Amino acid sequence: MNISEDEVHQHNTEHFKYRVYHKRFNGKLSQLIQQVMKAEPHRSWRAEEITEAVLVADKQAYRPITKDYIESVRSACERLARREIIERVEVVRYKVIQWKWKQR
Repeated sequence: MNISEDEVHQHNTEHFKYRVYHKRFNGKLSQLIQQVMKAEPHRSWRAEEITEAVLVADKQAYRPITKDYIESVRSACERLARREIIERVEVVRYKVIQWKWKQR
């Protein structure tokens, strides 16, 4: 169902603005992250690096990396870490959080 921006904006009120939902990634984000991390299992990744690799794997390399993309990847990594698929590595000296494929 394609809805134009004008049709959406005509329903805006003083207290609420409607917007058209656009998916950020074409594929499933968790599967894309796993695919990228399996390719290099011994590497530690920052969220920005995973985002860049996922956009390339998702055939969206032309898109600029914004904080919304990074936040989506970070939250997906946290979900994968809870399921013990990847592990969270904190580099205390630099206060950098990295993600690594969990060896089984």
